Amino acid sequence: MPGFDNILLVAAPGEDPQQAVARLCRLVNAGGRLTIASLCEDLPDDVAELLQDPAVMSVRAEIDARRLQQFEGYVDAARSAGIEVRTRELSGIPFLEIIRAVLADGYDLVVKAAEPSVGLHAAFFGSTDRHLLRKCPCPLWLADPAGAATVSRILAAVDPSPRSDTQRNLSREVLELAQHLAQRFGAALDVVHAWQVLGDRILGATGRKDPETVQLIGETLNRHQRWLDELLREAGIDAAQATLHLVRGYAGEVVPEVARATRSDIILMGTVGRVGIPGLLIGNTAERILGEVDCSVLAVKPEGFVSPVTPAGPSH
Repeated sequence: MPGFDNILLVAAPGEDPQQAVARLCRLVNAGGRLTIASLCEDLPDDVAELLQDPAVMSVRAEIDARRLQQFEGYVDAARSAGIEVRTRELSGIPFLEIIRAVLADGYDLVVKAAEPSVGLHAAFFGSTDRHLLRKCPCPLWLADPAGAATVSRILAAVDPSPRSDTQRNLSREVLELAQHLAQRFGAALDVVHAWQVLGDRILGATGRKDPETVQLIGETLNRHQRWLDELLREAGIDAAQATLHLVRGYAGEVVPEVARATRSDIILMGTVGRVGIPGLLIGNTAERILGEVDCSVLAVKPEGFVSPVTPAGPSH
């Protein structure tokens, strides 16, 4: 997987095009292609009717002008960096049109600025992002729009346990990609794996000090350490190349805590559901992680994942 040859960048309001393109320069392989998409969301019928009002038409014209200016900023930045760039316009429901573009043109990475959600608990990732995380068939980089042009610290979240070949293989891909990006950006690499002891929550094993529980904790830790060491060897990563965080707890809690403690710029993680069931992806753990972090996320899909979104039909 390391490296990308066909990237789709979705232009977003509020993001600095220069910084977005500077990151892409480190991502695209030599001879790779970059397509920059301008996204125009369809308006509900009741809103569309308002566009007949001259005042509303004036506001919409200004919005369109600024969107075009922003889009041209991305294109100019890419060409100034010497990247061959193509352009396209996507119009409709954002997540559907992005996924249909991937299905039609075989992009191997989608990059877009993360959108804030609204409500009592404003998570970092909005509705479009969550749809993409569940249904986009290729890796997805949701970038912090306020993030720097470079990446200084990368956190790879993995599950090396052998109970699931899908999860373990995906974790190896995450590590290989994380190592590749760390080399491209000259970034520090952290690897986190959350582990639990049987009965931690149900039996309250966390605070138990009896000999049997202490032995169980030690044996469980050693087993997870062995699994993690084996996974690192499979991914070609030695101890000097990464800082390991083998933390007792639940991944939905541990990963955000480690990301904050290490001041990670981006979290790489696999999104695993039940392969073969279209669109059934992510799960409670990844959803919880997404709701707790405010840095960029690069989500990798398992082999065999099928998007529930159907390709666009022929135009008439």
